[in-house]
Amino acid sequence: MKLVNFLVLTMLLGFSAVAHAEPWMASRFAENCASCHSPGRFDVPAKERRCSFSCKSCHTNPNGGGLRNFYGKWNEERWLRSTFIKDYKLNKARPEVTVNAKTYAASNETPESYYDKKVIGGKVMANDRKEAQSHIPQTDPWRQTLDQPFNAGVDFRWFYVDTNKDKVKTKGAMPMATDIGVSFNPIEHVNAVWESRFLSDPRATSVWDQAYTKSAGVRSAYVLADDFSYNSYAMYGIYRPMFGHYDPDHTTLLSRVTGLGYDASFKAAGVGFAPGRAFFNLNYLEPFTDRSLAQDRGFVLNGGIHFGVAGAYAMVSLWDTSVKDWTANTTTRRKMNAVTGGFTKGGLTTIVDITHLVIATPTVRTDSGTVITLEPRYRLWKENYLKLAWEYVNTGPTLRLGHAREIAGGFSSYIASGTEVELMYSEMKATELDIGTTERNVWAQVHLYF
Repeated sequence: MKLVNFLVLTMLLGFSAVAHAEPWMASRFAENCASCHSPGRFDVPAKERRCSFSCKSCHTNPNGGGLRNFYGKWNEERWLRSTFIKDYKLNKARPEVTVNAKTYAASNETPESYYDKKVIGGKVMANDRKEAQSHIPQTDPWRQTLDQPFNAGVDFRWFYVDTNKDKVKTKGAMPMATDIGVSFNPIEHVNAVWESRFLSDPRATSVWDQAYTKSAGVRSAYVLADDFSYNSYAMYGIYRPMFGHYDPDHTTLLSRVTGLGYDASFKAAGVGFAPGRAFFNLNYLEPFTDRSLAQDRGFVLNGGIHFGVAGAYAMVSLWDTSVKDWTANTTTRRKMNAVTGGFTKGGLTTIVDITHLVIATPTVRTDSGTVITLEPRYRLWKENYLKLAWEYVNTGPTLRLGHAREIAGGFSSYIASGTEVELMYSEMKATELDIGTTERNVWAQVHLYF
């Protein structure tokens, strides 16, 4: 009965009212080893460790976003929630700690030294990988990664949005997007991954069937060889490469200016490694055979480090591709550089990103601009957050002469495992080629993911 009440409440909130990558979580949960796996485990030699602070810690795709791996699901089920509902199958009990002979459920702020290590007799380093695996429970992500040939996930978002753009009002409510992903691990280290996406626009229609017949496509499809020495990998297929600060809101100025919105997928090959606190990856993009799809050819490079204090991290990203326009018979070079950083102090988690772009078509035009993004969020209680965002670009949203800024604020609550409710307001003011635009949005969403 409790579960029924919970689901009814969720749907009501959805009617009255996106999970991609969420980089802030890498800062929020960075200091708690048990946020990724069961505590009290043996250490293994450095070259065999999977521990990382990069996107591949929680996602199957090392570039971030999309299907969560078993480590990401461990975090989702045990930590990213405000309530524990006994009859709700996605809720899992958190690890316990023993302090002064008393045992109690841990919190995200519990020091690693408090976890009970009697199961390994105080020993820290395992003699070999087999000994390390012999002391982990069946529910541990490492065990599941080794034993389970399949991993699947669904990401569903119900949106209500009310838009006022230059006094033209539109509004609607419906399933905005549904992502379905599956990975197949036939042998150790090798994964085949497929992800599809169903999309709709809540301002255009509120008919349920439109959400699953209007727009559907492949989000990603790739082969991944992963978990080699020093947490290295190689991959090939269709996916979105990592670049700068990734925001699930595709309407932000950063998404508009860079063109890396919800439908950005590329044909690419990539390699990378993430040994502990540092990570590096390199992706080579090539054009799709279908000329209506992305025609980028070039490189995307990312490198980052976690500082081991206050969840602080820094990342540098470089994008350099050429895009062929077959109709106009021109080639446009897109160069983007980004510096991203973040930290968590007390209840405050803050992300800062500065991205500079140069889009040049020889003998035609050259556009450039810089986007500054500031996203603080404050944890009010458990996993309930007050969210703010401020963005500024020294050009118009399409890099023409002008300027634009956007502010947003609201509230987000991770009610239970796999369930987020959000209420937000945003205002964007832009001037481009002496034409002014003001857009205000109020939106609410229920986000279910499992």
